[in-house]
Amino acid sequence: MKTSVAKIQKVVPVEADFIIAGVFFAARNAWELLRDAQILHNAGSFASAYGLAVFCREELGKSKIWRDQWDRCRRGESVTLDDLRLGAATNHKKKLARVGKRLPQGIPSYGEPPEPGSREEAKQAKRISEINVLARQRDPEKTHIGRLHAFFVESDGSEFHKAYSQPRDRFDRTRSRGEIIEAEVAYDQVRLELMALIVSASLPHTVLTILPEIRASSLDAVLLEATAIAAPPQ
Repeated sequence: MKTSVAKIQKVVPVEADFIIAGVFFAARNAWELLRDAQILHNAGSFASAYGLAVFCREELGKSKIWRDQWDRCRRGESVTLDDLRLGAATNHKKKLARVGKRLPQGIPSYGEPPEPGSREEAKQAKRISEINVLARQRDPEKTHIGRLHAFFVESDGSEFHKAYSQPRDRFDRTRSRGEIIEAEVAYDQVRLELMALIVSASLPHTVLTILPEIRASSLDAVLLEATAIAAPPQ
């Protein structure tokens, strides 16, 4: 007769230096995902580029969540390895919510714009504000679903030519670029926060991984290097 043995739950406390290392490493990984998304976008792989840009934003969200745990630990609260491995840091939507939506959402406009200072202009501004609040609330769910669509074929109907939804048919240059810009803005904010932290806090040198700055020249250099590697010899 087989007897079951209860698993012993082992609580593994972690120190602040351990946590802050993860904060920086997650941010660095976000940069690498963003870099690869740029390369795929320029190669015309818009669905995969979109998906990697979403993963970039998730890693930034994880970095911010772990930063919260680091702050807790510095206040003297107990933080365990499970606090880092479980919970919000493993939830796609919570990570996206933590990093937030940065780009404003516009509305279709027809005809001449309203006169400055007019009642129509005030109504339009209010409408745009309401749309942006709603867009930020819906973004984690919408972006998570978009990431699934970017990587997986799905069955959509019974007619053969409509039976399967394929990632390459769902994403175009505009949608891919929009998500990459979201990731760029989010990365730039997290990077600036961590650079400020380096100045204000005493951090172990082992966590000071390089966080490249977002600028056209740096990404262009990456793309040129990738092109040179991929190009066949003349």
